[in-house]
Amino acid sequence: PVCALGVLGNKDVSVQCAGGFIVQLLPGAGDEEIDHLEKNIKAMPAVTSMLAEGKSVQDMLDMALDGFAPDMLDTEQVESRCFCWEDRV
Repeated sequence: PVCALGVLGNKDVSVQCAGGFIVQLLPGAGDEEIDHLEKNIKAMPAVTSMLAEGKSVQDMLDMALDGFAPDMLDTEQVESRCFCWEDRV
């Protein structure tokens, strides 16, 4: 599997944006597929650089999977939020 993550921070130490991807070949992938994926990943800039350029997760996946024919089965927006409030604490 390939895992690439990046975080852009602000001067006040808050997170401006974060993102990344995980790509894993299925069992039975041949040497040609493995070599092709490795070539694509090596050609990619760092995730932090791509985030700074405004690249989306889809843009990153398009670069990583160039030359493959992936099927997008589902998408889901991931977010982080706190469900705390003073009375609960």
